[in-house]
Order: sequence, then structure tokens, then C-alpha cells
Amino acid sequence: MVYIKKGYNPWNKGKKLSEETKAKMKGRTPWNKDKKGTQVAWNKGLKTPIETRTKMRLKKLRKGYINKAGYRMLSMFGKHILEHDYVWLRGNQLHRLPMGCEVHHIDGNGLNNRINNLQLLDKSTHAKLHWAFEKKNNIRRNY
Repeated sequence: MVYIKKGYNPWNKGKKLSEETKAKMKGRTPWNKDKKGTQVAWNKGLKTPIETRTKMRLKKLRKGYINKAGYRMLSMFGKHILEHDYVWLRGNQLHRLPMGCEVHHIDGNGLNNRINNLQLLDKSTHAKLHWAFEKKNNIRRNY
């Protein structure tokens, strides 16, 4: 952050614009004024409903990326969490996953995080399910 010392005067304080500069600026409208010359906000004066504002806030909070295993990760409040865990918790109105449980994608697509595609399983059942699927389809994962 830049702090300005008390008593500091900018170099152009009190100076008038030259006629050449005035001529260059004549046809331009400032970024925050419309063609009529009235000042407008960034959203052009449109009111957004509360739901839209909440969605906008969540979009700002939930910035994410896809990890090496192919799952979408979210960065929220300085922590990285799996998006499917977050969606399952929100859908079931919980704050934390039960001990020893994991969220499973029913269709096997790690990016399909709709609530109807997510299922809570204990860790051993989840591992057995994936092991059987990978053995059946001859898949080997390295993670």
C-alpha cells in the first residue's frame, strides 16, 4: 500500500490543461459516464437479486483446479477441498464427513459432481468397489 506523506503536493497541482490536451479529450466520455453524461455504476444501475449476489459471492470463494487424480479441487478460505465432498456435504446439510467414510462417484466420472451421482461409502467398501472395477476393466492407477 502506498502512503502519501502529510503536506505532499503532486507535481500537477494547480496546473491548467493545455489547449492541445483539451482538444484531444473533447470527444471522449469517461469510463464511468454514459453518452448522456450521467454517472453509471459497474452494473449500469441494474439491481441484482439476493440469489444472484450470493452466487457471485460463492463464485469468488470457490476458485479451483483439477488435481493429478482427476478430481476438481476448491480453494475456500485458504483450504483446498475436493468439490464432490463439498457438494455432498451441502446436499446433506452436514459440516463434516463421518469418520472412515468417503464420497463415491456412481458413474465413475470424477468430474460429474451432481448430488444424485454421489454416494457415501465407508473406506473399505469404497476400495473394494474400485478394486473390482479396475480389475474387471484392466485399469491400473498410479496415485
